[in-house]
Amino acid sequence: GTQVHAVDMDATEARRVAPLVGAPPGSDVRVSGHPDGGYTHIWAKGGWGTAEVTLTTGSTEMEFAYIRVKETGTGLGARIFGSIVQSAWKSGYSTINLSAVGNAQDAERGSWSGYYTWPRLGADGLLGGRHAAMAQAHFGHKVERISDLMKTEEGRAWWKANGSDI
Repeated sequence: GTQVHAVDMDATEARRVAPLVGAPPGSDVRVSGHPDGGYTHIWAKGGWGTAEVTLTTGSTEMEFAYIRVKETGTGLGARIFGSIVQSAWKSGYSTINLSAVGNAQDAERGSWSGYYTWPRLGADGLLGGRHAAMAQAHFGHKVERISDLMKTEEGRAWWKANGSDI
């Protein structure tokens, strides 16, 4: 089964929040509290890879840091994130904030590809100035959100080739 380790916090509380990292069975999960009680950090690892989230005490927002799976393209990262979302919802979290990092060169090397992966799974946000201007120049109309690009095959292909951290 999954091993939960409490660091600088109550073991019962650590076991209660451990599912919020979405780790598959058999993982090693470390839950650490900040000395001032302001946040809880949850980190998981296993033969599948690693994942990390941070909870701010008293907030209904979760900070999602990352999922790194050893074998990409299997759907495991999406299943882990689905588990995080389900556990967060059941625990009263209304928002999951994330940073989607990487670019086409990173993705080709098998490194960070969140800039493309997360929008395909529904993550959205405003395009930054450079990306918005490039997209408008390419498509001939105002493109404000990443979801505007994800609506079409051409838009997804453009974002995969030109996108970066969001």
